[in-house]
Amino acid sequence: MPPKTRKRTAEQREGGEKRKKRPSPVHHELLKLPIELIHRIMAKVSFRQQKRMRNVSQKLRDTQTAYIMYYHRNYVRKLKRLEAKAEANGGKDVDVDVKRMKSVLSLLHILDQATSFYVSAGYYSQFANNLLPFHAKLEMGQEGIEVLRSHRFIDHFYDEFERVPSTFSDKETTVMHLRLIYTVTLLNLLRKFRYFRILRFENSIMHFKIALEVKDAFIGVIFESMTARQFSSRRGLRVAFISIVNQLLEQEQLYYGVNGSYQYVAKMNGIFHYGLERTRARRCTRLNLIFSVLAPRSVCHLLRDAIHGLVDPDKPIPLLNTAVFNVRLDVKSVRSLECVEDQDYHINIT
Repeated sequence: MPPKTRKRTAEQREGGEKRKKRPSPVHHELLKLPIELIHRIMAKVSFRQQKRMRNVSQKLRDTQTAYIMYYHRNYVRKLKRLEAKAEANGGKDVDVDVKRMKSVLSLLHILDQATSFYVSAGYYSQFANNLLPFHAKLEMGQEGIEVLRSHRFIDHFYDEFERVPSTFSDKETTVMHLRLIYTVTLLNLLRKFRYFRILRFENSIMHFKIALEVKDAFIGVIFESMTARQFSSRRGLRVAFISIVNQLLEQEQLYYGVNGSYQYVAKMNGIFHYGLERTRARRCTRLNLIFSVLAPRSVCHLLRDAIHGLVDPDKPIPLLNTAVFNVRLDVKSVRSLECVEDQDYHINIT
């Protein structure tokens, strides 16, 4: 007689099914390989698949982050070599569109200016998260200039820092540090405009005020069922503003001399209206910005250096050793058309 088999209970069957679904720990074996070999293996994997790899384990995520950062640096170097080669041939290289290459490199440079202070502070993973879809689209055959302008890299990148995980050991210090990096980055982007100028500095023991102007640019906003106080405190406002500054800088560098206005629908009940407007009228379009800072003298010196381009983006900005740090940005958008009213609003950066 055949041996009797025990009937499995429903719980045992369910447990067996769960065991069958457990993924094989292949990534543990992969991580034992030399880093050069891991990079070679990842080079054979599509960027869409690499995005899935990031969710397997923290170690594999860190390894993939190192790879995509390495890949991106090589991608930029390759473009620069192609540009130099084409220029050496007098722009007659049929395989390279020199003008288009310059545009892509210009956009990549602006992207670097908008993210480098975060990367040097150690936020590699957030940067890698956004590099993956960028290179995935390039891998699918899309042109670099369209990808850079269409997939809203800055929006996604900065939005990650608006949701600081509660797992951070000192969340308050982390948020203050992120807001300081944001302020330095914003100042660094503003000074890149062609018609940027410093109007005045005001400095006291703990108070610091910087008045700036960007000629020919405007950033207005349409309020919708929202008071000014509610508007200034919206979380998505910081992301929207620095993203628009980034887009204006792109527009100025790529299409200098061409007027244009655009709309930006932010993650709030409001729509930004912004653009470049060059006229010969006596009343010129301009963007006036006043940064009011409450912070120790060392932070004020850092911001003053940032506005003069003296802060090295490759060196991490130190953590704040103070509980006092507050930045308010007052914005006034003046249009050359007298029929269009000037707009005033403020943003609470911290």
